[in-house]
Amino acid sequence: MPSKLVQVNTTTITSNVSSVTLDGIDTGDVYVLVASGLTITVDTAYLHFRVTKDVGGTTTSQTATNYAWANKVITPYTTFGSFRYNTGRSCMYFSNSPLGASAGESHNIYYELHNFNSASEDSYVIVSENVFNSTASNSYGSQGGLKYMVAEAHNGITITGDACQLSGGTLTLYRQVS
Repeated sequence: MPSKLVQVNTTTITSNVSSVTLDGIDTGDVYVLVASGLTITVDTAYLHFRVTKDVGGTTTSQTATNYAWANKVITPYTTFGSFRYNTGRSCMYFSNSPLGASAGESHNIYYELHNFNSASEDSYVIVSENVFNSTASNSYGSQGGLKYMVAEAHNGITITGDACQLSGGTLTLYRQVS
């Protein structure tokens, strides 16, 4: 039976913000995070991703060094990028590459979030990203995954700028149902 996506939470960035949190994960289903047109305020800066959990009724980003990730950067305009990985990180950087801030440069993601509502399994994410840099003339992608290496329930994600702010884009969290 084909599955469908049911919207859980969405936000559109219309002014500069330091971070965006999308929560609402409360079932054992696979969730999907889709972001389009993400832009930042500083050229060649990074965005990063963290899981969140409910701490006393407050959604809280997890900043401990429990993130492990691996990805392959795919650059069709030149040679393929190298395979990259890291463990013991306090976050996962988007596409493991800086983003641009010029007109036409943006970032798009499709993340599948697994085991997020499970207190007995590690949460993991299948990562698919696309970046338009150099005024949209250079498009490249990143494929891979990340794991938060603590068996605890998570209720969402936070996207944060590293030495920059988010200046635009739409982020939507969906629940995948049969």
